[in-house]
Amino acid sequence: DVSTFANVNLGLSQDIENSPSVWALADISPEALDIALVKNNVIEFSRNLNWSKPAIKDAKETSNSAELEGLSAEITKTLIVELQQALSSCRSIEDNELVGHIFLTGSGVLTPHIAQQLEKETEVSTTALQSPESVNTLESSSLTLTSLGLGLREMKKQIIETNLLPQDLRPKRKKVNLKVTLALAAAVVLLLAGWFVNRVVYTNKAL
Repeated sequence: DVSTFANVNLGLSQDIENSPSVWALADISPEALDIALVKNNVIEFSRNLNWSKPAIKDAKETSNSAELEGLSAEITKTLIVELQQALSSCRSIEDNELVGHIFLTGSGVLTPHIAQQLEKETEVSTTALQSPESVNTLESSSLTLTSLGLGLREMKKQIIETNLLPQDLRPKRKKVNLKVTLALAAAVVLLLAGWFVNRVVYTNKAL
């Protein structure tokens, strides 16, 4: 998934306390929940849950605080279940390895509420995904951060690189036919030799 790849690269550009070897990213939207598990700078597992939560889009800073807390609690509960499912399904992460940090993105004004509840329930440091300090942005919306994560590929080499083009649109490498190559090389040599001999004959006649 393009957004997961972009957001993970953005996460890798940020400082995480104690630099844990395993961390998670949760992309929360009204249509879906995407979870990625990263171990030693490699995406080991990603999980997608389709849901319908238009209240996430409708939530505003001016909304009733009790409603925000209630919606955040609902999302947090589902998020914990999905994180546990992702960890149990990922063979690359051992049972004794713990998630050391969780990044959140896409949940708008609910993010601080979810982060607080998630950190309380899991005892895992949880923060909102942010743009790097070296990049100034007017907003930190999910789309802005995803675009920024993709844009970083053009600024410098990223830890995680991938070809985002569909398989059928990627340029295909043609295999070199050694026999044809040798034949062409021999033909060029013969042409050059013929040209050289012709020049020598022409020069002798002129003399």
